[in-house]
Amino acid sequence: MFGGCLIKSIGAGKGNLEDANVMEWPKTVSKIKSKYPNTSIIVPGHGNYGDGGLLDYTIALFKD
Repeated sequence: MFGGCLIKSIGAGKGNLEDANVMEWPKTVSKIKSKYPNTSIIVPGHGNYGDGGLLDYTIALFKD
């Protein structure tokens, strides 16, 4: 899966949020995770690729 800047690499910060809807961000990533539960390779917009842990990391990053 190519996640682009929606998906963050492990350890990354939130990045530029100037035009982002941060309230919807974790909901959107959760929907993607539910729709594609068996995705084994995820490529974020920046940083290293990984597995489903990138989705979990991104959800947690924006839940605060």
